[in-house]
Amino acid sequence: MSLNSPPDQMQGRYRIGAVAKLAGLPVATLRVWERRYSVVTPPKTDGGHRLYSDQDVLKVTLLKSLTQQGYNRIPLMVEAFAD
Repeated sequence: MSLNSPPDQMQGRYRIGAVAKLAGLPVATLRVWERRYSVVTPPKTDGGHRLYSDQDVLKVTLLKSLTQQGYNRIPLMVEAFAD
């Protein structure tokens, strides 16, 4: 699955705690990345819970890895995902 897979290939549905755990990030960081940089925009349930796709998990995990390697230009990295 690539970062730009069509929605029908985005099988998994994960809540924010599971995504944070899979990516090794605090939930608060994930929320900040969503709000500030629009890293991912998961749909929400009627109850307001975010539901992340496999593609979202891949993006967040990649961003975390890049930031650990010293890349600190998150807006540029997010823009690259859109291409």
